[in-house]
Amino acid sequence: SLLLAHMSMITIPASDRVFGRPPSFTLDQFTPLGLLVADPLVIIAKHEGPYKSLQEMIEAARKAPGAVAYGSSGNYSAVHVPMEMIALNAGVKFNHIAYQGGGPALTAVMGGHVVATMVSPAAAIPQVKRGDLRALAVTGSRRIPTMPDTPTVIESGIPDVDFYLWVGVFAPAQLPENIGQAIRDGITKAMRDPELIGQMTKLNLPIEHMDAPAFKAFLAKEEPRLSAVIQRIGKVD
Repeated sequence: SLLLAHMSMITIPASDRVFGRPPSFTLDQFTPLGLLVADPLVIIAKHEGPYKSLQEMIEAARKAPGAVAYGSSGNYSAVHVPMEMIALNAGVKFNHIAYQGGGPALTAVMGGHVVATMVSPAAAIPQVKRGDLRALAVTGSRRIPTMPDTPTVIESGIPDVDFYLWVGVFAPAQLPENIGQAIRDGITKAMRDPELIGQMTKLNLPIEHMDAPAFKAFLAKEEPRLSAVIQRIGKVD
């Protein structure tokens, strides 16, 4: 059995520990086989909203701690964690509103109930081009080619915030080496397929393939980093 999973492989056990619960699972119960994609997120706001840049949003939060509300897809989610990374590094406090998924959080932005959320570039680009949304910043280490005018969070003056919503393939621990190698070879072949690359490019989901050794090294850095952020966030009911 194979598992296709993202950062929840790290955040679920970390949040369990925050609440003093035995972790539902731990990363060492799995064999990482390969990273498929690693997408930065886009901080988006309503085009007619009060903030035209991430700096303006942070300054507002600095003047009125807890008054600037953003929506997420849930506690310790792929929006909650990077937004709190920004808040912690900027020394400000946002008002986190957890919704039952990314769709409701985006609807809340459009309705003016919260000022911002985060979405993938694939979800942001069409609505930014239509003028419905404004892109404030991207969470990756470099600008997105399809959104060249949108600065990174780091360029916006917030250091040490480099976040990607990654997706990887995992198998059970103690996977026989010959089986693992065969699957890895298949993943590598698929990730190099021109048709797949073309389809992913059309979806604004560029492939970021890492084979098992590089993926394991990536996870070794990602696990303590994300776990530390969740510890700093603390208990969220």
